[in-house]
Order: sequence, then structure tokens, then C-alpha cells
Amino acid sequence: MEKQMTQPSIQLQRKKKSLFRRVLKGVVLLIILIVVLFAFVPTLISTGAGTEVVRSQLAKALGGTVEMGDLSVGWLSGLKVENLKFTDLQKGTSVEIRQLRSKPLLMSLLKGRIALEETVIDKPQVQLTVQPPKPTDESNDSKSEKSKSEIPAIPLDALNLAVQDGQIVLNMQSPDKPSQRVEFQGFASKVDLRPAGQASEISLLTQVVQPGQPTATINTQGAFKLGDSGWTLKGTSGQFKVEVDKVQLASFRPILAMLGKDLTADGKLQANMNVEIADGMPQKVNAKAELTELSQTVEGKVMTIPQPVKLDAQLTTTNQKLLIDNVQVSSSFCRVQAKGTTEAIDYSVAANLAQTQSFAKQFADLGPWQLAGDLTAQGNVQLGKDATIVKAQTKVDQLVVRKDQAVTPATNATADLGIRLPADRKTLAIEAFKLVSDPATVEIAKSTIPLAKDVQQPIAMTATATADLAKLRPFVGLAAKMPDNLQWGGKLDSQVSLSKDKDVFHVKTDQTTIRNLMIVEKDKKPFVQDAVKLVADVLLDTKEKTIAAKQFNLESAAGQAIIRVTQAQIQQKADKTNTQMNGKIDAEIDLGAVRAIAAPMLPEGLDISGRQKTQLTFDSKYPTDKPAQLAANLNLQPTTFGFDKASYKGLNIGATKIALQAQQGQLQISPFQTTVNQGTLDFGGKLDMRTSPMVFTAQTATPKLANVQLNDVIGGAILPYLNPIFADAGQLQGKLNLACDQMVIPLSGQNKQDISIVGTLSIADMSLTSGGLLSEILKAAGQSSTQDLAIEPTKFRVQKAVVSYDNMQLNVGNNPINFAGKIGFDESLDMTITGPWAIGGRTARVGKETSGFRVPIPLSGTIRSPKPDFAKLIPDTPEKVIEALPGILDMIKKR
Repeated sequence: MEKQMTQPSIQLQRKKKSLFRRVLKGVVLLIILIVVLFAFVPTLISTGAGTEVVRSQLAKALGGTVEMGDLSVGWLSGLKVENLKFTDLQKGTSVEIRQLRSKPLLMSLLKGRIALEETVIDKPQVQLTVQPPKPTDESNDSKSEKSKSEIPAIPLDALNLAVQDGQIVLNMQSPDKPSQRVEFQGFASKVDLRPAGQASEISLLTQVVQPGQPTATINTQGAFKLGDSGWTLKGTSGQFKVEVDKVQLASFRPILAMLGKDLTADGKLQANMNVEIADGMPQKVNAKAELTELSQTVEGKVMTIPQPVKLDAQLTTTNQKLLIDNVQVSSSFCRVQAKGTTEAIDYSVAANLAQTQSFAKQFADLGPWQLAGDLTAQGNVQLGKDATIVKAQTKVDQLVVRKDQAVTPATNATADLGIRLPADRKTLAIEAFKLVSDPATVEIAKSTIPLAKDVQQPIAMTATATADLAKLRPFVGLAAKMPDNLQWGGKLDSQVSLSKDKDVFHVKTDQTTIRNLMIVEKDKKPFVQDAVKLVADVLLDTKEKTIAAKQFNLESAAGQAIIRVTQAQIQQKADKTNTQMNGKIDAEIDLGAVRAIAAPMLPEGLDISGRQKTQLTFDSKYPTDKPAQLAANLNLQPTTFGFDKASYKGLNIGATKIALQAQQGQLQISPFQTTVNQGTLDFGGKLDMRTSPMVFTAQTATPKLANVQLNDVIGGAILPYLNPIFADAGQLQGKLNLACDQMVIPLSGQNKQDISIVGTLSIADMSLTSGGLLSEILKAAGQSSTQDLAIEPTKFRVQKAVVSYDNMQLNVGNNPINFAGKIGFDESLDMTITGPWAIGGRTARVGKETSGFRVPIPLSGTIRSPKPDFAKLIPDTPEKVIEALPGILDMIKKR
């Protein structure tokens, strides 16, 4: 029974062993097959079919045309490719490599790592067409940075790479700039990257070639060891050296364009830098650079620095802190030097202001302003966690400021500044500010200024100032043109407080005094005050847009008001469309004192005196985006303005009171009469403030002057434009009468062409000492200036900057001399003079008919240099000579 039962089990065991052997044989055969296939993969790739598969896959991946010669792959011999070419005609890209060979390490590949030994790229030829960079926004930049950070690291164990005799050509074409071609020739690079703890090296050498530029070189070398962390900076130590010789900055533009960045600077760079790294941190950095022929495009303007700009920097790191041993930037016009750490920096600056301005005006319009002097500054910047603190001292030696023809004397100035800016940037603390100069000193006490809207901390600031007004005058003359014959002097002492609570600014002073004030104007009585005191208390509400003067008094030492504001309230409300302004001012003014103080802002030669109480109530609604239309929409309630006396260009005006009112930008001057030079003036009209410039139109039949006594001032300033005989005359007397049918005058010196006047003038009982033109005329006529003179009523017209009339008769005794023609505002003359003599020896008499032809004499030249052509008096035909001979002989006898 046992034998019968044992036999099947034996057979079963045999079947199991047979199955195991078959499976084992199958596995062995599969392994052998895999090994054979794996061993023959390089051989398959090296065949023509394999090479074509590789080529087509490369072309598909790169998106262009790929060509290659022999391709051989071996586990021991490595990879070798001959004559590899890639072309993308659409993008203008081509790459040619004579030979590429490399030996990957099999063991690293089996570990999923990459290790490439004896890798050589021989004679690569690269041509790229580069597109100019496109503007990018910050969101795109942030996405780009984010995507870059997400790129996984390459599992690299080792790399031994050499690039031999390469060439890279970059072509960049811009629609608004000339095309640019940059070649990197003789490109040679060596990269030998070893595992942690072993010495690694990198090097790069190339020549940079641009059309029309000398050949430049870039040489980079480095030797380092990686830390235990592998391919990270942590634990890495070594040395790097970069040398740049005569490289044009513009040659980097195509490279930066490939990175989406634009380069607008150009110049020649000479530089070398040595960097020592320990544990991934720069331990020591020494850099020197020199830029020559530097140019930079800023907002479409090209600025240039023809002289070299030099950089010298030494940086070290100690205990994970960066130390700035020395950083110095110098140019032909300034030098900047800094030392310290990233937490505290000491700096110094030295600059020549004239040379600095010459550089700055290339990209900033400084107008007529010119500066000269030597500036030096030094200070300290502390960059703490809680706040940034700045302390600075600045000095300017021999400061000279020029604007057009106005120039200040050389002066010295110093300024000390201390500020503290907290980390939250919500307030600014002024620890110290003091400006000291020859003309003035200004000091601001400790104060805090809120910078953020949510800060409710009140502002409290006090400023004190002292000034020598005589020394300050040239500087004031730069801002406002001042008459040369106006001088002032005195000592100013002032203390002004400024506070702010919520939206209301409060400006107050009761300690502003000018002692020994003296204002001297040539040929006028000096304005002298032992002391002038200003007391002011003004509120400015920035939310409600209101200005309220609680007090504004400018008083003399005796307490007499020069300006006293008893009430001032101005309110302004605005929305996106319109602005509404309302105001009321009650004031008392000493016009004589104000005229002396405000002389630079008044017409030269204007004198006015008297005490005036004025009340102004006004409003205006104008477009918010057009604040210049405030006057064009002005309404002024009826008010008056007056003075005791005034004088201007020889016109001495008596006590006058003028009624004013404005509606919708039209100021009505009610007709009034006053005395002028013992005569009378009737005046009135309308000032249209809606136009630019504003235009004054006289009321019908005004202005009117009656029996106004003439003098030399009027004769020299006004009358030469009516008749050139007044240009060189003296001791002028007479009575002027003028009646205007029309008068339209724009209130701008730039619009003389638009002046329009039509009127009639005459001068009675005139006498003067003749000179110039009148002397020549009287001499030719055989007359004397001692005779009574008069100008008959003459209709004249002023149009397009020209005064014209058809007949202005000057009576010399009983003989008429007639003028006709044009006198330009530019003083040009286009006139004729007709003397009293007539052909045939007859002489014209006032009020009588004259037989015979009176010869007109052409008059050209200018008012100051008239050119009468007396040769025209000689008859031009024999008959006229015979006819005129008796008269000519008679004239000779009289002379």
C-alpha cells in the first residue's frame, strides 16, 4: 500500500523540479537577453537607422532642422558625434559643432545620477538672432521668478567639460535703433566639477568683437571645493577672478535682451575682480573698474561723461557680517566714498557744483540757473531693525548762484541734518537741522512729522532765522527781478511755529522783527524804520480748504500799522468737476510803506502813498482741472480803492478814489476824475479777466487829459513815440490835451501788437531846449527854438505796435512844420517832414494859404538816431531851380 502511495508523490516531486528548472532557465535566458540587448543598444544607436531616430527626435524636440555625421555610442568608449548641425530659419538660429565627445560613467547612471568625463565640444559655431526686450510688468516677473524656483536640480555627480575654439555671433535688430552684431571669438571654456571635498575648476576666455571697435577680452577663472551639501553654496569655498579688458557695455545688450532686460548704457569697461568664498559666503572682495566714454539714455535723452568713472571696492565678511572696508566712486566732477557695515555706513562726498551741473543738464532742464562752488559732505547712515537714522554735515565753499544777468557774491554755507525714520515709515523725526551762511541762518528744533494718513500725532515744529537783508538781497534778486537803483538793509530775527492737529495747520509768529530797516531808491526819500514787527496767526484747514487769519499785523516801532488785517476768511470746496471759492478780507494798508517793501513786484518808477482801508468780498466757481480760470469767473462785490498821491513816469496824480466791481470775470472801473500835473484826468473802463492775457477797454470818451503840465520825464519816456523831436529835448514845458475815442490794452508786455488806441492830442504853450532832430529842422528852416511852440490837435492811431498820423502840425512861432507817417514801438521811423518854405521863396504862415509847393523831407532811422534827407530840398529840374532861386538866396541871408 505504501509503495502504491509513494509512487505518485515521487512523480509529483519530479514534475515540480522540472518546472523549477524551466522557470530558472527562462529567467536566465531573459537576463541574458536583456544584457545582450542592453549591451547592443549603443551598437543599435550607432547604426544608420539608430542615428536617424536620434536625429529625428532631436529635431522634434528642438523645433528645427538637425543634421549630424557619424554617431557612435559605447559603454566604454562613450559618445562621439561628428559635424552636428542645428538650424531654425524662422528664429534665425544656427549651431554647428565639429565634434562632440563625452564619456558618461556607467555606475552613476545606474544610480540615477549624471557624471560626464572627458567631454569636449570642438569648434562650436553659434549664430543667434535676438529680439529686443519687451516691457514686462511685475506680475510677469514674479511668475517668472516663481517658475525658476520650481525647476528641479540636475542630479550631477561630476562634469569635465571643455569648449575649444568656439564662436558665438549675436544679431539684434530693433525697429527704432540700428542693428547690432556682437561676436565672441576664440571662445574657450573649461569646467571640471568634482564631488564634495575635491578640487573643482572653471575658466572662460573669449574675445569680444564689434564692428568699428577694438577687440576686447573677457577672462574668468575659479578654483573651489563643494561642501558636504553638494551642489549648493553652503560649505563651498574657493577663489574666483574676473578680468575685463576694453569691453564695450553695449556688447552685453543682446545677452541681456535674451533675459528680457534692456541696456541703455554704453562705454568702455576695464575691470578686474577677485573674490574669496568660505562656507558659501564672500569672505573678501576686491574690485576695480574704469568706465570711459560712458553714455546713458534717460527718457530719450543721452547723457555722457567723457572723463573716466572709476570704482574701487574692498569688501570682507566677518562672523556672517559684511564689512565695507572701502567703496569709492570718482569722476571728473565728484567723488563718493563709503565705509562701514550693512547696519552702519559712513560716507563722504566731494563735488564741483559747476561741473556737476554741466553733467546734470544733459537730462534735466535747469533753465537759466547756474551754480559754482565746491561741495563737501560727510555723514552716517544707521540701518537698524527699529529705525533708519541719518546724520549729515554739508559744506559749500565759494557758492555763487547765477540766473541770467543776476549773480550773487561768493558765500560760504554749512548745513547739519539729523533725521530718524522708524521701520514702519509712518513718521519722520527731525533730530536737528541748521543752515548757516553769510546772508542767513535757519534752525529747526526737534520735531516729528507724520507720513501716514492713519497717524493722528500732531505736528509741532519751531523754526528760527536770522538774516542780514543787505547780504540777502542778491539772492532775493534771483527769484524776483529788482531795480538796480533799489537797495535795502536791516537785521531780521524771526521765530515761527507750525503745528498741525488733524487737518488744520496753525502758523504763528509774534517774534519776527526787522531792526534798522532801510529801503533806498535813487532820487527818492529813503524808507527808514528803527524796527518793523510782524505778528501773524493763521489757520489752514486742508480738509475744508479754508484759510483764516486770526491776526496779521505788520507794524512800525511806534505801533503804527503798515499792514493790518482785521478779518480774513477764504474757503474753497472742490469736487471732480468744479471748485467754489468764497472769501472776505478787511485790511488797512499804508501804501507808501508797502510800496517801499514791495518795490521789486511793482512797475519801476511807481510811487504811491496814503492809508487805505479796503474790504474785499469775492467768490468764484471754476473748473477744478483749470485753476487758472479763477479770475475768469471772479465776482467782486462793490468796493473802493484810493490813495493820497501817486506818480509814474512824470505823471503826478492827486488824491483819488476808485469804485470797483466784478461780475463773472469782468472788472468794472467806474468813471472817476482826478488831478494830474495841475490838469485833470477822466478815466474809467472794464478789465476783461476771461481772456489771456487780460484786456483793458476804456469807457467811451475816456481817458481824457486836460491841460496836463508837461515835464522832462514825460518828454523822455512817452512823447518820443508820438514825435521824435522830443527824444533829445530838455526843459520841456507845455499843456497836454488828450481825448481817446478808443483804447484797448492787453495787460502783457508780450502782446504789444494788440494795443489799439484812437484819439486826438494837442500841446499848447510849449517850450523846450532843442537838440538832435528839432535842432536840425529849425536850423534848416532858419528858425529859433526860443519862439513859442505848439502842436495843433492831431488825430492819431496806435495799431500793431505802430503809432501813425497823417498830419501833426508843429507851430514854430508863426511858421508850420508838418509831420506825417509811422513810429514803431521798436523806435523805427518811416515819416516825412514838411518845412515852412515853398518853392519860389515863399514861406508858409500859420492860418494862411501858401502858394507854391512845400517840399516834404523823408525821415528814416530810429527815434534816438533819426536820419532826415535834407538833400530833397534841392529842386531836381532846371525850371524848379530858377523858380526857387530867389527864395534860396533869401534863406541864405536869414541864416
